[in-house]
Amino acid sequence: MGGPESEDMDETLSAQITAKLIGSYMKMVRDAQHEQDIQKLARDLRQVMTRHVWQTVELPPLRQREAGSNNHVIQVVFLVNDQVLVLLLKVVHLRSREWATLERLLAGTHCTVGLVLNFGSRTPEFWRIQKDAEKE
Repeated sequence: MGGPESEDMDETLSAQITAKLIGSYMKMVRDAQHEQDIQKLARDLRQVMTRHVWQTVELPPLRQREAGSNNHVIQVVFLVNDQVLVLLLKVVHLRSREWATLERLLAGTHCTVGLVLNFGSRTPEFWRIQKDAEKE
C-alpha cells in the first residue's frame, strides 16, 4: 500500500486535475465570465471537476484585508479529489502574499499540489506550486 507505483499514479492524477482546472479557468476568462461572483465561479469549477468524477470539498472561506484599503479580499478554497488544493481570488494582481497564503494553506494539508486562480486581473494569472514530499 502506498508504494512508488501509488505515488506515480497520484502524481499523474494531480497533474490531470491541475491541467483541467487551468483549462477551465482559461475558458472562463476567455468567455468573460470572470466578471461573475467568485462564489459562482467556484461552483462552476467544482461542477467541472464533478463531471470528471473528482470529488470537491469547499473549505471555510478566507477573508484578508487588502493592503492600504478597507476592502476585504474574498478567497474561496477547495480540495479536488483530496489531492489538489485550489485557491480562487479576485485581486488586481497576484503578489507574494498570495503565494505565501497558498504555501501556508498547502502546508496545513497532506496535498502536494497547490493552485491559485485569479479572476480579478485583466489577463489570466495563476500559480501552481508543489510541496516537497521529502521534507515531510
